[in-house]
Amino acid sequence: MGGPASLSVYPKTNEVFIADDFFNRRVIVPDADTDAFKRMWGAFGNVPTDPPTSEVRYLGSYGVVPLAPHDSEGAGPLQFSNVHCVPVSNEGLVYVCDKANRRIQVFTIGGKYLTQVFISRGKLPPSTLTGMAFGKPRREIADVAAQSPTSPNSMAFSPDPQQRFMYVADRRRAQVLIYDRKTLEYLGAFGDGPGEAPGQLSAVHDIAVDSQGNVYTAESDSPSNKRVQKFVLKGMSRAPSK
Repeated sequence: MGGPASLSVYPKTNEVFIADDFFNRRVIVPDADTDAFKRMWGAFGNVPTDPPTSEVRYLGSYGVVPLAPHDSEGAGPLQFSNVHCVPVSNEGLVYVCDKANRRIQVFTIGGKYLTQVFISRGKLPPSTLTGMAFGKPRREIADVAAQSPTSPNSMAFSPDPQQRFMYVADRRRAQVLIYDRKTLEYLGAFGDGPGEAPGQLSAVHDIAVDSQGNVYTAESDSPSNKRVQKFVLKGMSRAPSK
């Protein structure tokens, strides 16, 4: 493999789903006991290909990762960029974080493509944040974060048996986005944008949900955060009308 980023185990088929990231761009599935190769696939279920060396490098020593343009229409590239997470739902749907292409693609357990949703696609608007963070104006920090080319970094499901909600770590907006898992309808977000104060997020890299519905975030390579935060579930309310 080439720099695998994460994995999930699906007990019903006794298989491991691996996000084979950075130097490769595919989902690869071995048997959980024997490690025997079962199958692999790329975006849209295509046969995966290695990225040519002429494509954009933005991760340096981490390998060659193609970076999607800041488009706002169309289905996106026919291959993954870097496959950064690959959770599997209870009923056997595989959700792939295609990070530099700024999307999540959904597959059957066998690798058949079903649908996709884009995360912070296109160019982000300028920040309207005020105050200070890291000794600099928060607007400046937010504008830098808005230029981060990649998202989503990670995702997790709510703990109910139906796994009704999908939580997405959006590095570009420095927030956690909430979706209806089955319809991929956007429902809302939490996190106060980039910064070091409690509730703010910077370089949010991983996310997890416990059995009570509380959400945990991990910030990795921000200037000073490098922390885990816990967001406590207070219940549900109707989303405000647009």
